[in-house]
Amino acid sequence: PILWSLLKDAVHHCPRCLSVIETRSQISLPSVTEEVMTFRVGSCAMVLSRRYVLLFVALVMLIVGGYHLRTAGLAVEAAEVPPGDPSNKTWAQFQQDCGFRSSLGNPIRASAAFERDYHHRLFAWAGRVLKVNAGFNLLVWQQPSFVLVRMDPPQFQYRDQADLVLSFGVKFQQTVNELHEGDHLSFNATMLALGKRGAPSTMAIATLLVGPPEIHQEEVIQEVQAESTEQPGDPP
Repeated sequence: PILWSLLKDAVHHCPRCLSVIETRSQISLPSVTEEVMTFRVGSCAMVLSRRYVLLFVALVMLIVGGYHLRTAGLAVEAAEVPPGDPSNKTWAQFQQDCGFRSSLGNPIRASAAFERDYHHRLFAWAGRVLKVNAGFNLLVWQQPSFVLVRMDPPQFQYRDQADLVLSFGVKFQQTVNELHEGDHLSFNATMLALGKRGAPSTMAIATLLVGPPEIHQEEVIQEVQAESTEQPGDPP
């Protein structure tokens, strides 16, 4: 109601016959051909040079386009990436090699360790659900589905912040829909990207099991061993 009263058209009537003399919109947008562009909403107005308006629009389109390409590329990569070579590296070792403190102290060494020992490798880890994002796909806008996971031990002891972003394909949608905050997960996932400046690292789920780690520990180990013994030419 408040917005409607502020933005509705202003109608001017003849004081004698009450016929409509003029109807003026409370919102006024300039033409692109004008050198000086005036934006008016109600009694507030902003006057800008056309050069600055076009520069602002181009900057917004660049930011939105970059975000779209980044999220769309992550969605495609997470959905189509095959499981990497299994690794027995633990989460504690990852923290020591590529965690926030290691990246802050020596980012070059942390990046080199990530490329050498973790990038596109398959890990059997466990954590706790912080948040589930179902994602969406609307025309050119695409937000990948992911699960925010807090590991044990976490990177930040006194902040309830995610350590990993687990992207997943359609086949895990039903399982993910049943997750709640605080649920324990055991998973096989391929490492895709290293988080920068304390941001969570990104992984693509290959196997997802719900429950405390000790319940599915043997199943997860068997999955990793099966992946390591399977040869590319063997029949499925």
